[in-house]
Amino acid sequence: MKKEYVLPMDKATKILTFFAIFLAVFVFAFVFFSIRNFLISVGILTFLFAIYFLCFLFTPLKVIVDEKGIKIKKRVGSVFIPFSEVKNASVTEFQGIRIFGLSGLFGFFGLFYIKSHGKVWVYSRSRKKLVLLETRNRKIGIGISESEAEEFLKNVKENLKE
Repeated sequence: MKKEYVLPMDKATKILTFFAIFLAVFVFAFVFFSIRNFLISVGILTFLFAIYFLCFLFTPLKVIVDEKGIKIKKRVGSVFIPFSEVKNASVTEFQGIRIFGLSGLFGFFGLFYIKSHGKVWVYSRSRKKLVLLETRNRKIGIGISESEAEEFLKNVKENLKE
């Protein structure tokens, strides 16, 4: 049985993303009108655009659970976690700090330190709750909406028993 879960963007993430894009437009205008050297202007703007574009491409969008495992889909690529590697699944609060990755611009992804669980690879667009998957090699947090978190957890645990 294949089931899709869309990763929702919470209000704080929307505000942060809007503010970051507004700031980028401001920087664009400042660089364009104040730096006289055309090549330096183009270089700065290209670098800024590349950062935003990469963040946009690698933001997690949805999670697909099927009989083989869990696939976290991004605009570019995906992460697959086979059920054979998952030891445990639970719901936890997203209270942590970023070690490496992105916090807020289009979502949250990368390596985070979560207070009660240590280092966790997070794929989320919300800071509310995470479904924490403990695998043999790492811990993975997925930001499913609160209304679907219990259903997702039940679906994963049913597949773990098989």
